[in-house]
Amino acid sequence: YDTAGIQNRMGALFFMLFFLALLSLSSIPVWAAERQLFIQETADQVYGTGAYCLSAVLFDLLPMRVVPPCLFAFISYWMIGEPLVLRMEESNDSSFPSRRF
Repeated sequence: YDTAGIQNRMGALFFMLFFLALLSLSSIPVWAAERQLFIQETADQVYGTGAYCLSAVLFDLLPMRVVPPCLFAFISYWMIGEPLVLRMEESNDSSFPSRRF
């Protein structure tokens, strides 16, 4: 086994998880600040709870909290050099070996 390679990957994994944890913590002040506004506007019947939740998911959660971490993970996976290994299941026929891609 390659000890230096394992340490490099573990270090990269640590910093990736640390970055993603800090990225998710950035949304806490947004939700705390919008809570009072949400309570006031739903009490005034400006919009319903479903409309608020749908707009929060479509315009805050997906583009600001889901897409950037996914892009970061996709790019950093290839930069670190992790191998892509897919195994096809063997059939009952012994002439169909498992393959690595």
